[in-house]
Amino acid sequence: MNIAVLGGHYLKNYRGEHTVWLHDLPLSINIHEDNSIGALLARGCPFTPDILLFGDQSCFPMVTGLEDLDIPTVAYLIDTHLHYPWHRYFAGMFDHVFVAQHDCAVSLGAYNPACEWLPLFSRMGDIRYATTKIYDITFVGTVNPARNAARVEFLNKFAAKMPLHVFSGEYVEHYNASNIILNQSVSNDINFRVFEALASGSLLLTDNVDNGFDRLFEDGRHLVVYRKGDVDDAVEKARYYLANAAEREKIAEEGHRLVVGSHTLDIRIQQILAKMTAISSRYTCEPGRKNGKKCAAGRTFLAIAKGLYRLEALHGTGQHGRQAVWFLGVAHDALMTSLQSGMADEGIIRNLALLYFLERKMDQAALHVKMALLSNPDDVEMNLLAAEIEHDRGDRARSRIFFTLARELLQQMVRNPVNSLDIDDLADSLFQCGRRLSLL
Repeated sequence: MNIAVLGGHYLKNYRGEHTVWLHDLPLSINIHEDNSIGALLARGCPFTPDILLFGDQSCFPMVTGLEDLDIPTVAYLIDTHLHYPWHRYFAGMFDHVFVAQHDCAVSLGAYNPACEWLPLFSRMGDIRYATTKIYDITFVGTVNPARNAARVEFLNKFAAKMPLHVFSGEYVEHYNASNIILNQSVSNDINFRVFEALASGSLLLTDNVDNGFDRLFEDGRHLVVYRKGDVDDAVEKARYYLANAAEREKIAEEGHRLVVGSHTLDIRIQQILAKMTAISSRYTCEPGRKNGKKCAAGRTFLAIAKGLYRLEALHGTGQHGRQAVWFLGVAHDALMTSLQSGMADEGIIRNLALLYFLERKMDQAALHVKMALLSNPDDVEMNLLAAEIEHDRGDRARSRIFFTLARELLQQMVRNPVNSLDIDDLADSLFQCGRRLSLL
């Protein structure tokens, strides 16, 4: 099987029966060049691929046409918890999607049923080696108040109660030289630090998250869990396991055995390859599925453009605005292609409403919002969009009516939650809309 890998480097050191071409994800675009995946493959791939693997690198997809490929496509999405507003649609552009976080896999399943939970892993495999333990407790990771104020506050409070070695950068040496490795997660994720700390053979002390955690690990057997955000609980458990070396080392050994046996990069590669082989062997390029991918592409780029315009409004640097224009153009082309094919799905009216709003075609946007609300008057997103349109038209009274209705509908959704990530995204949209329109 000939495999094209775009981003991720998951198969960088692969040696086996398959032929692999790897290429970094483009981080910028030249509007005067062909930015399609077809052109990228033609320029660099030395063979005709049988399948493509997209490896998430937590950046925007600065490439077009993934949905147009006549070969099966697979994605491994790692940072959906950070990019959910567009990842949910992006998932629909692929034939199969691996998702690193369990709750994200469940949520994305509503947009593409071919979603599968595939947790993160130890990127370097077994990293334990014999060395002197010179640190009692270590945290290795990003410590930046601008990016994660809660983490900085937690670590500062912890360090005020007992010594804590904090380091950013290369982790293997620091993990091996520590009796206990402290973890603090972001957005309820089971991060790389969990697997890599366990792979070092030192005891991991981590905060409790749901997200499938208890399907992977057992508290007190493979690692030790403290209550999320509870510094006193973390300190108490750290002191206990520092004082009880035999118990500490037993748990650390069990955690190490579990990770090197089930959660390394090599193991993930084999799992991904097995799924790709199965998909490739039975793949047929069905017109209906291809059109569904085109709709998903339009939604993906539209969601990215919306987010970039929001950032431009906040920062006013021009950079986000320039990117937004490109993504909006790609979204326009994809949505119009879907519409002209006569096979656009039921969400096309909503998408066109947002497209025209971002293009500042207010009459067309208002018309499509009206049609969308006639079909579903309880659509929170469309009511918020109606509020923005009426505000821009100068009718603040009608704007407030739509905004108030959207807030009431969202409150009802919170009382009867179906998809928590969708609710979180709508809540953020409500807040941003209310702030922009001075309605909060």
